[in-house]
Amino acid sequence: MSLNYFSKLFCGTFLTPKWANDKSVPFLLFSPFGEVEDTRYRTEDVTATKGNEFEDYFLKRELLMGIYEKGFERPSPIQEESIPIALTGIVILVPTRELALQTAQPVHLLVGTPGRILDLARKGVCILKDCSMLIMDEADKLLSPEFQPSIEQLIRFVPENSQMLMFSATFPVTVKDFKERYLHKPYVINFMDELTLKGITQFYAFVEERQKVHCLNTLFSKLQINQSIIFWNSVNRVELLAKKITELGYSCFYIHAKMLQDHRNRVFHDFCNGACRNLVCTGMINASCLYWYG
Repeated sequence: MSLNYFSKLFCGTFLTPKWANDKSVPFLLFSPFGEVEDTRYRTEDVTATKGNEFEDYFLKRELLMGIYEKGFERPSPIQEESIPIALTGIVILVPTRELALQTAQPVHLLVGTPGRILDLARKGVCILKDCSMLIMDEADKLLSPEFQPSIEQLIRFVPENSQMLMFSATFPVTVKDFKERYLHKPYVINFMDELTLKGITQFYAFVEERQKVHCLNTLFSKLQINQSIIFWNSVNRVELLAKKITELGYSCFYIHAKMLQDHRNRVFHDFCNGACRNLVCTGMINASCLYWYG
């Protein structure tokens, strides 16, 4: 799983869930607590590198120490291409608080959601007049109607000559239009020769509304699913679905934006540590805390 940019150093590790007794399907979980060696299967989007080392980019000693301390040995292909382009002060925008918690590092950079950083900038708490770089992680999400107005307002607080970096696994029209408006003669790095991420098989089932719970029950009973994240489109439906899944006999947590932040953090942490098999949520959570194969 490649990192989006050089400073995205996950402060965490990969742990085996408490309930993981079946060894036939390999999987590992991300947790922001502790450290072990990353032994995940790696697809060619991670392994097809030029053979560079992190030391080749003349990074600060403190940054290199943090990289190696977190278990990252060599740069991924996207890192090899983007690190030489980006080596100065940074503001990193991410779409959710959970992703901000995963990304944040105390190294002369600010990581946060657009609305929060914009609020701090307006109050004069966050001074961005000397910000030399603005990074947008999950740019397709950040440029959705929900976030784009805040992004465009936030850009006004950043110097016109600031460098802007956008990272996205998809390239919708919103990203293209934004690039043409705000990025002048951009350097484009494209590793997406296929629409599907390597190592991931995708399926979909077309069912009527009343059949959805039955469909989930069938999937749970027929497939060997170590953990799942189920996205729903409203707070009330999230809680209702989580209740129904529990009634079917499967462990299930839920998380949504109306929950207190401490509660959300606790649920997120417990799920990533394997306390529960299933998580129902709205689109506010980023699923990068969890990797599974099989």
